Amino acid sequence: MENPENPSSTAARPSASSAPAAPSAPSAAPAPALAPLVAPVISLSSPFSGVAGTTVTLTGSGFTGVTAVTFGGMPASSFTVNSSTGITAVAPAGSGTVQIVVTTTGGTSNGVTFSYTVATPVITALTPNQGPVAGGNTVTLTG
Repeated sequence: MENPENPSSTAARPSASSAPAAPSAPSAAPAPALAPLVAPVISLSSPFSGVAGTTVTLTGSGFTGVTAVTFGGMPASSFTVNSSTGITAVAPAGSGTVQIVVTTTGGTSNGVTFSYTVATPVITALTPNQGPVAGGNTVTLTG
């Protein structure tokens, strides 16, 4: 660039590198590494069979972030995550043999077998509690 006061000389143009440096912001700490999401694994269930309403204990690994426990595709009546290795779940209404599956943010577990049993009927009252030897009475069973 030519100096207007002395046409035979040139003025130096300030370079970007000669400008004062802006203060730098403190560097942020590196973000912690995220653990990979892993699907849960059921290694044991107890009991293996029961009626609707049976409390089933599931033992395994990866029970963090549980979003569902299902019995043959039906949601458990309720479930509690006791730890990353243990869950208690209440069997919903169902029949036959089904697979219990745990779903987490990391995926879906293997299935373990649960067999629904038929509840044994219980008679709580018999009316009337006596009648003629010849029979012919109507009897009501309550239970």
